[in-house]
Amino acid sequence: MNTVHGLIGTFGDVSENDRLWIVAGGPQGDISVGVEPNTLVVNLGSCCVNDIITTSPLAVGTWTHIALTFDYVNDVYTLYFNGQFAASSTALRDPPTHAVSFGGITSDFGQFFFFPGRLDEVTLYSRVLSPSEILAIYNAGSAGKCIPMPDADGDGVPDAEDVCPGTVIPEEVPTVRLGVNRFALTNNDTIFDTVAPPGGGPRSTFTTEDTKGCSCAQIIQMLGLGQGQRNFGCSIGIMQEWINMVNP
Repeated sequence: MNTVHGLIGTFGDVSENDRLWIVAGGPQGDISVGVEPNTLVVNLGSCCVNDIITTSPLAVGTWTHIALTFDYVNDVYTLYFNGQFAASSTALRDPPTHAVSFGGITSDFGQFFFFPGRLDEVTLYSRVLSPSEILAIYNAGSAGKCIPMPDADGDGVPDAEDVCPGTVIPEEVPTVRLGVNRFALTNNDTIFDTVAPPGGGPRSTFTTEDTKGCSCAQIIQMLGLGQGQRNFGCSIGIMQEWINMVNP
């Protein structure tokens, strides 16, 4: 990061106003575009002056969370670094008139400034987030903004995809013993247990993800199978038949 690098932005109208930029300056910067060395600059819509200028928080090899809230009705604009207030502006500006790009910007003069790094979970909101909401996003760390899908029975398959709700692990099958190349959830995990055949016989591995959240006992019930499967676990053939049914 030596000169000028665009994070997000859009060029303005014919008068060069109505733009929106977030630009980071490296050790060299570029005075011709108003970016001093080692600064982070926000332009909220002016042809001729940047609205927020602060020391850049960006460092090679380190993730930095940057948030900008912009309220073009009340003319309040706030910049946050890693969940904390960094700078603000109350300049009178008009909203952007062109689509916003990420990872680079284009000036009104056809200049291109690209960001030589990674961007993750870039999000545009339809409202101004509160400081506490921004801090909560930052504090989520590597978990990010992805909301885990509910899994009520804890079988590793989200409820929306679970063919067999209410799965119990470990399950009641087998009632006698687990047979060779027979499968059931006998441990506290979502991998079907089995007894491997001696020598070079067929070996298979199944998980609840493969069966769409169904245990051997539930497969037996759904397919109307006999006591043999219940006594010794589900056979390879039954497992494969079920998996083909629920994964068309």
